Amino acid sequence: MTGTETTPSTGTDAIDLTVGAPVTPDVQLLLRSIWERNQERVLGRVERVRTAVEATDPRRPVLALSHELQADLHALMGALGTFGWPEGSALVQGIYSCCVAAQPLERRDLMLARLSELDRDLRGTPSS
Repeated sequence: MTGTETTPSTGTDAIDLTVGAPVTPDVQLLLRSIWERNQERVLGRVERVRTAVEATDPRRPVLALSHELQADLHALMGALGTFGWPEGSALVQGIYSCCVAAQPLERRDLMLARLSELDRDLRGTPSS
């Protein structure tokens, strides 16, 4: 989104969503509203990624990504950063990078622990 958009709270107030614009209470309200509509979808993606990571052998390269898993990883990288979880976005980026480079998920147990922690965090409120 660029320029001004209508907030869902009043339907008439225009807010500035350009890059670098200050994060006003109206922008926070808009982001919270978008998050609430998408939270379950994001949680489902985290669960599918966790299931895929659990299925890997940490000593063997990950040789292929299903189109669904690749889409989940890409969507999570963007959504987590947008909604205030940059550490989660970096975690997903690391998993994606290992998969694309056909490298073993050597730190698989750590990734699984961090995915569980991310799941718990996502059930709360995004940071502002």
